Amino acid sequence: MHEILKRIEEKCKEQQSLIQILKMWNEVRIQGINPDDVATFGFEENMMTPKECSEERRKILLFRHTPLHVQKYNFVRLKNDTKIRLNPMIDIPNKDT
Repeated sequence: MHEILKRIEEKCKEQQSLIQILKMWNEVRIQGINPDDVATFGFEENMMTPKECSEERRKILLFRHTPLHVQKYNFVRLKNDTKIRLNPMIDIPNKDT
């Protein structure tokens, strides 16, 4: 019974991870970006407004020692090497889920 439960829990973790990735791609599509054109995701502070920058710094200071700190992508680089700012920023899927 223990082994069955362990396998089910592993499958649930994998399923949650895949759901987070699908949500990320859906957010890209909602922002009018074709997922097929995306080469990479990234984060660059210079692509943020001063207000966004101060809000993210505040979050980092508040939550840096807890697992609640959420990292974000703020741009995508397309296959043609164009960078597109993501607004709103997109959460990076949690690899531990």
